Amino acid sequence: MDQLLSSAAEFIKTSDVLIITAGAGLSVDGGIPDFVDVKKALPEISHLGLNVFEISNDIIFMNDPRFAWGVYGKRMDDYRKASPHEGYYILLRWCLAKKDWWVYTSNIDQHFLRAGFPKERVVECHRSLYEFQCSVPCCDDVWDGRDVKVDYDEVTLVVNGDIPRCRHCGDAARPCTVLAVDSRWLRAYTEEQEEL
Repeated sequence: MDQLLSSAAEFIKTSDVLIITAGAGLSVDGGIPDFVDVKKALPEISHLGLNVFEISNDIIFMNDPRFAWGVYGKRMDDYRKASPHEGYYILLRWCLAKKDWWVYTSNIDQHFLRAGFPKERVVECHRSLYEFQCSVPCCDDVWDGRDVKVDYDEVTLVVNGDIPRCRHCGDAARPCTVLAVDSRWLRAYTEEQEEL
């Protein structure tokens, strides 16, 4: 194993270009629960017996937006509490030492950006929990939702007050991230990043 690690380190050190691919494992190491395991990620509603497809789909934001926003408001709070761990900063140092580099991640927590990676070098193939779009969608607009706080019941995860709304039509907004079942996600920006 030491020989393999040594070879990998040498290869990274001598390469001109670095492409980092990262998924849930990097986030889990930073204290963010893997959302696929709903019971661990959202113990408040584990008694409902819901799976990831039942709470991560485009229809729930239209049919039950107060519950959907409770779930995603909780996720946003959990992500805000977690910080990028040292691994992100090590990767950033490696990247900055190269002629060219990219990050391709399925993580929606924006920890690469919070760690200092330039947005134009990070492809978030599932976009971000902190960018919002219309749930219909009525248009192609995507806006920043980093400062949005959702007031949800700590036991039921149902929103107590207002839910985030589309700033154009007034229907329920939703995070501009691809959901487990989703035909309404606005993917144009991600496709542009992937093309780059």
